[in-house]
Amino acid sequence: MKVEVEGPQKHQDYDAYLEDADARRIAREKAEEEERNRILAQMQAEYEAMKKAEQEKYKQAKNDFLISLDEALNSFINDLDREYPNGKTVEVFEHKNWIITKVTIKDNLKAIQYLKVKHHWGPSFYFKREEIQSKPYYFCISNSQFNIETGEGT
Repeated sequence: MKVEVEGPQKHQDYDAYLEDADARRIAREKAEEEERNRILAQMQAEYEAMKKAEQEKYKQAKNDFLISLDEALNSFINDLDREYPNGKTVEVFEHKNWIITKVTIKDNLKAIQYLKVKHHWGPSFYFKREEIQSKPYYFCISNSQFNIETGEGT
């Protein structure tokens, strides 16, 4: 047989039940928020570690690229002082990121160098070397000018 409590006792039990339910809900929400914050902190730490690793990888690749570009410029391009035969000389320097084609055209009095830098990821750039006050300067030229002056397009 079920006995119902009348009066203030019923309200006290109900109020205690509501307070207990609210306390459990607040504790559950707090635990869920702490778990979310823990997961977010873990994800943020993983992201930062991945970002740092990618930055280091990029930095190393950039250094490797610059070192190899510097080597190419010093050993391959800046050698107009060496003896070239009269006429047209074509040389190719291949790297994993680009191909440099150097065309040297020499007559008895002067030599002119042209460069075609073809990047594996897309564009090509063209340059003409001129000596100004005995220092080499490379000027950007068009594909058409490169082809016409070197005879490469024919």
